[in-house]
This record gives sequence, C-alpha cells and structure tokens, in this order.
Amino acid sequence: MQTEDNWVQIPYVKTIANNQVIIHAGNGRVIFQSYNSTIAEKNKGQVFLYAPYWNMYSATTNKYLLKFLRESSIKDVRAKAESGEYIVVDYPDLNTDKNQWFDWLGNSANFQQAIQRYTS
Repeated sequence: MQTEDNWVQIPYVKTIANNQVIIHAGNGRVIFQSYNSTIAEKNKGQVFLYAPYWNMYSATTNKYLLKFLRESSIKDVRAKAESGEYIVVDYPDLNTDKNQWFDWLGNSANFQQAIQRYTS
C-alpha cells in the first residue's frame, strides 16, 4: 500500500488466538479474520460486517468479533447491522471462491459499492 510520500506501508498481522487474527492494513483500516475468512473491518470510522461469516453463530468467532467491535453481545451487533450503523457487505470471500468474486463485481452496483468502500 503506497502512502502520500511514496513509502510502502506493510500490513501488521496479530494473532489473538488460534485461527483468529487482526490485520492492521494501513490508513486506519483494521480487519478481523477468523479461520481464514474475513468477518469484520473498521475503516475510516465505519464498521463493515462480512456476510455470511459475521452472523454464523460460531461461539469462537462471536467471542473475538465482540472483542474486536468492543460490544457486549451479538444481539447488539445484530441490532446495529439492522439499523445500518454497521454496514453488512454481502459478497464472496476471496479466500474461498475467486470466480464468485469476479461474477459479483460484474454487477455494476456491486462494483460501485466496492469502489466506494475503498475510496471513501
């Protein structure tokens, strides 16, 4: 990732438990992954939850998701997702099916959503 002064920022990955990692990707972007699936992301003051992984009722994933979001219950997370405070992103995980990702991006509305997410 290039910065304004042409320095390359290298992501920092921290393992918080077995199969649970936090990735500090630079420019304020922090990603939570569980079992190699992206679950949630904090980026420029917004929280993105990745469907379907954030809401799969896994006790381990929920435990670390709550810590990442600094929430006390998954019910609170679901309520914020329903209200729009947390943005649910419904697209394929790059780790599982790259062909689905390209199909998803082929839809212009999805492409615009992805562009807005990374440029806003």
